[in-house]
Amino acid sequence: MLSSFSQACFHSTCFPVFYVHANDLELSGQQRWVVVASRQHLNAAQRLAEDFKHNLQGSAFEQQVYVVRSQNDWFGIVIGPVTFKSMRLTRAHIPTALPKDAYLSRGQRYVETVWPEEASRFGEFGAQPCFRLELEGLRVHADLIPEKSKVTGAFSESSQVRVDGWAGAKKVFSFTTEPDYYPEYGQSAKLIRLSTQTPFPQVAIKRFTGGAHCCVEQTIITQDRRGRWMMISGPVLDGASGYRFERSGWRWRG
Repeated sequence: MLSSFSQACFHSTCFPVFYVHANDLELSGQQRWVVVASRQHLNAAQRLAEDFKHNLQGSAFEQQVYVVRSQNDWFGIVIGPVTFKSMRLTRAHIPTALPKDAYLSRGQRYVETVWPEEASRFGEFGAQPCFRLELEGLRVHADLIPEKSKVTGAFSESSQVRVDGWAGAKKVFSFTTEPDYYPEYGQSAKLIRLSTQTPFPQVAIKRFTGGAHCCVEQTIITQDRRGRWMMISGPVLDGASGYRFERSGWRWRG
């Protein structure tokens, strides 16, 4: 018998989200990594990877930026995997400027993925109205729920995000954000370990309000000290990047 989580996903025709694991770094066939840079220190590599991810926001490559450690202990910033046969085709399809010395690689010397951290799972609304994520025994099912409107235009459709969580076969929470008008991009949910004081990880919901100079609304689903689940609204930030989550906790950064 299927669990309630699996049934809900099948009935809503949602899709799993796939991730790159350490033993998947050496590619075969036509797949290649786009190696855009390498750095000796992890912090420098991570900052550069975050810049590339920001520049690729809204494209299919936004969630395909990684920092990988090589056998020589240097850190490579890579995009992919891709199936382009040359850097000329790669530059034509990836919507950001790539360094002149960027190249394609099978990744034979890559040892592990070090960023994004393994302690997170990410899904973005857009082409898919729902998705499922799993981390440390917590499974979540995230739905983007639109509301019909007579208004026309890119910001005409009011929507909400509903996130349901399961621990095993038991449903442990269900939260829905307030309805409002948002563009068709920039809405996502991340399952991430932010606190060591809770039995389960947290869920971070990001919603971009649209516009040239605005804004990211973010909410966190977490447990309190008694294990009760709650949804907390954070400060609204200018720009489209939202919060930067770090291993030691979480900070508000534009």
